[in-house]
This record gives sequence, C-alpha cells and structure tokens, in this order.
Amino acid sequence: TVGTQPYGLCYNPQDNKVYSANYGSNNVSVIDGATNGVLTTVATGSGPARLCYNSQNSKVYCLNAGSSNVTVIDGASNAVIATVAVGSGPSAICCNPQSNKVYVANWGNGNVTVIDGASNGVLATVTVGSRPWALCHNSQNNKVYCANKDGRSVTVIDGATNGVLATVTVGPSPIALCYNPQNNKVFNVLYGNSTVSVIDGTTNVVLATVTVGRNPWALAYNSQNRKVYCASQEGIITVIDGATNGVLTTVPVGTSPTKLCYNPLNNKVYCASFDSDSVTVIDGATNSVVATVPAGDQPINLLYNPQENKVYCANYSAGTVTVIDGGSNAVIATVPTDVSPRGLCYNPQDDKVYCANNYGYNVTVIDGTTNGVLATVPVGQDPSMLCYNSLNNKVYCLNSYDTGSVTVIDGATNGVLATVPVGDFADGLCYNPQNNKVYCANKNQADVSVIDGATNGVLASVPVGSSPATLLYNPQNNAVYCANAGIEQSVTVIDGASNSVRGTVEIGRDPQDLCLNPRWNRVYVAHRYSSSVSVLRDSGGGVEERESGEVGRQKAGASVVRGVLFLPAFSVGRQESIVLLDLSGRKVMELVPGANNVRRLSSGVYFVQLTSNGFTTAQKFVVQR
Repeated sequence: TVGTQPYGLCYNPQDNKVYSANYGSNNVSVIDGATNGVLTTVATGSGPARLCYNSQNSKVYCLNAGSSNVTVIDGASNAVIATVAVGSGPSAICCNPQSNKVYVANWGNGNVTVIDGASNGVLATVTVGSRPWALCHNSQNNKVYCANKDGRSVTVIDGATNGVLATVTVGPSPIALCYNPQNNKVFNVLYGNSTVSVIDGTTNVVLATVTVGRNPWALAYNSQNRKVYCASQEGIITVIDGATNGVLTTVPVGTSPTKLCYNPLNNKVYCASFDSDSVTVIDGATNSVVATVPAGDQPINLLYNPQENKVYCANYSAGTVTVIDGGSNAVIATVPTDVSPRGLCYNPQDDKVYCANNYGYNVTVIDGTTNGVLATVPVGQDPSMLCYNSLNNKVYCLNSYDTGSVTVIDGATNGVLATVPVGDFADGLCYNPQNNKVYCANKNQADVSVIDGATNGVLASVPVGSSPATLLYNPQNNAVYCANAGIEQSVTVIDGASNSVRGTVEIGRDPQDLCLNPRWNRVYVAHRYSSSVSVLRDSGGGVEERESGEVGRQKAGASVVRGVLFLPAFSVGRQESIVLLDLSGRKVMELVPGANNVRRLSSGVYFVQLTSNGFTTAQKFVVQR
C-alpha cells in the first residue's frame, strides 16, 4: 500500500528500489524491489506527479506540480538532499546521464529548468514554446527534446551547452515523446490531428507522419513484404511500409471492415466486412484484390489455420463459421455454431479451431481437418475472446459480462479445467509463452489480471489506464501492450517477467487494435476516431527511454477519497468541459482538474464526462454511503 493518488513511478537499478509519487498525500513511497515491501515514505512538496532517476549520482528527482519545485532524494539512504525551485506548473521531467543534468518542463512559463546533477543547483532556464508538456533525451547526439503542446513544435536543446539547437514545427498539440536509439529517431504524438511525427535525431527534420482512413478499426502485419495493413470503417485498407512508415496505397474493401488476418503461405491478407457479408482477399505483393468471398450475415472475426491452410470467418448474426481455402479462395464449408459467434483461436497441437459464442454462453470446437463440430463447451456469460497456451495445451475463454471470468479448457479432452475470476467487464486477452502467463484486461477496474499458465491462479493485478480494451504480446522484448481507451488514451507497457509497468505512452483517440512488426520491433496502434495509426518504434529501446525519463506521464483516473473526487491534474488536448452526470445522463455539476467536493452526492452510479477537441469520453465511479 502506498499513499493516495499514486501518479508516477520510476526504478533505481543500483539499489533495486521502486518509487511511487503519491499526488494526493504529498509523499513518495519507496518500495523494495526484492520483497515488494514499502521501505519508507519520503515527504515531498505539493502534488508530486513525475519521477526520474539519475544513474550518475543515484538520485531520484520528484516533480511537485502544486508547489512548483523538485525534491531530490538520495537513492541509498532515502533522505531528502535538496528542494529545487523551478518554474510555474511543472509538467515533465527527464534526466541526461551523459551530462549529469535533469530537465523540468514548466507549463506555465514556457521554459525548461536545467538542474545540475552534482550540486542540485539550477544551471540554466531555457526558453521553449508555449505550454511545454513532454521531454526526452537523445543519448546518441546528447540532445533533449521538449514537446510544446500549444506551440505546435518540438524544441531541441543541446545537452552540453543548454542552448537551443532548433525548433521543429510538427503540428497541433504534441503531447508525448519517445526516443529510438537504434535508428536515432524521436517519435512525437500529435493529439490535435491524430498523427505521429518522426524526427531525425541528427538533422532535427520531421521524417514522417502517418495518416490513414476515417475510423481505423483493425491492423495486420505481412511478414513476407514487411507491410502493415490498417482497415478503416469507411471501407478502405491503408497499406503502410514497415520500414519507412510511408503509405504505399489504399485498397477498397467492403462496408464496415472489422477484422484482418494474414496467410503467410500464399501471401494474402483477408478483410472481413461486417455490413457487406463478405471477406476481401488481397495479394500481399501487389496490394490488389484477388477475390471477394461471400460469408454469412455480419462477419466479425477471422483466423488462419497454417496446418490446413484455411481461413475461418465467424458470422455474428448467422450463427455460423465460414471456412475458406487459402489457396483457391473457395468456401469449403459453413459450420453451424451457437448464437452470435465472435472469438476465434487455433490449437496447432490437436488441429482444432475454437469459436466463442457471445450469447450462446459456450465455445464450439471445430475439427481442423474435417470441419466437423467436435464438442460444445459451456463457459461463462458473454464469451468474447479466446487465446491458446502452447506450453500446457490449454484454451482460455474470456467471459466479459459484469463480474468477468476466464474459462480454462483442456486442449486434448475439451473439458473445463478451471474458471478463473478476473475483473469487471473483461475486454482483452493474450498469452505470453516465454513466462507462461495469460493476461486479461478488465475495463471497469482499469487493471490487467495476470494468470499463471500452469496453475490457473491469478499472479497479479497490474494497474493500467482507464477502460483497457486491447492487449498484445511482444516476444522480442517480453512485454505486454495494453491499449487504454478511456480518458488517458494511452498504451501501458507491462514487463512479461516481473508484471511491473515499464511505461505509459500517450497516443491518439480511442485505441482500437494493436499489431507487431517483428522485423523492426514496432507496435502499431489503430485509433478508431482519429484516422491515424501510432507507431511505437523500436519498442524495447523507446520504452526504456520513457521509463527512465518520463514514466510519470501516466495519469490517474477519476477516484473518490473521503468525499473528494480527484481528476487528473493535467488535461489532454484543448479542454472544453468536464461535467458529472448521474445514471440517467442528467448533468449534476461542473468539474475541474484536481479536487472536487462531492460530499453531498447521494449513493449511486455517476459518470465523469470529458469533452475535449470535439471528442467525448466518460468514466464511471460509484458513491457509497
């Protein structure tokens, strides 16, 4: 247990300690990395929100947003060494270990304070753009980058001289930065136009910004031609070059595409179109449409069986699965399931395909060779997603209704081995074969349940952003990516070994789908309402850079402590309104970032509604008396 409103984290590798900045209690909890016990609590200034670690002197720096200063903590003794005054409204902090300096972006003053890592004195105050919001360090060229949210720019600061090297115009509302040391590039999320700009670390020039079709919904990767495909609800697929991030072409498909999958044997990409009742087949080399295959009513999901070279399409309203030959594109069979088939997964050990039937409360098991139904396995309410454990030959079915659970099915016998309780309205599932863990995103609890693949027990509950919706496992850096579709609009990166949060990357509106480009170790995020794809490039290196310098950019969601409703202290985008609604949708009161007195509210369910840049999100909380 730490203090109230924990807001930022950082790690001290020298002393194996983790630090938690507790915004509501004005202190930092120091956690033992070996035992997970709290070693001590260090008093700070008002509103501690961001942390960073200086490896040169083994010091931890805590940015205090309310008192506009930085508390310097000794990494060995946990004692406060100094309190350094900075500018108004400090919003970000990062460390430059090469020059032994710490940088603080001051939102209210439009400048960056440079602190000497040895003496703790202020070396310089560097003028940047309007409303500086994010910082990161380029270790290859010893530069510091400052994203100026209202200045539509990124200021490049010389790490040795503290002089401004360049001001790079990027676009509206830059809010997040990430450094890729492998390719010496800086990635910058532009909230205002829902794109990602890529800055060359040597020349300070913008290399790329990826824009796709309206309401992007699904992603897939072509390993043979190293392309990324993004399906948009307007009925097109944007084809992105995996090396350059440039758009190669757009391919027209059916109405309301919902899912993509790739066939590596025949180098084809398949797109299920929900309102056209069809599957479009695209040649992976030429980007041309080679076939349009009729499916059942409202196709919603796709799966490829590499052993039989078949593609399976779940038809939501038809209650069937269409089986397509990967070579000829012909329909081989139509397999009856139960009501509302939705989730699909494949068991290569027994050559079986599993289909979760959303309103049938069961899973249909299909023989991969004969296309016959082998069994119907009863599970929990509203089964929606499936994943396969190759180490223990188990299939996991996420039951997403209300109090969520995961049903564990034996891959050999089709029997139910266990039902594992997880969080409310579970909405994402993935498997980590390296550590034999299954991850379940719990939308209402804003956390991820980690299940042991061997014992079926819950190992941990990892806090993430609000409304976590989609999960992806990256075997290259043994990390799980969780797309948070709530107020934060972020991706949380979870360490596959330790279950700890490595970092949180702010992205565009409503992240809908994730996919991995293993060739360049990039994660792609499709944003449903912003016509863009975020590229988390060199995911291992980029995340480590954010972790050491800017993990504190993770925001706390709405929560109530002793009659006070706390909202994130830093808004995202141009704030237009924050209101409190009751269960009927009636406006109860206006809200502000920070503390809101809600002691007079009656018991019940309420919603915090944020409208920003014309986009509205809502988060539920419960008042109990």
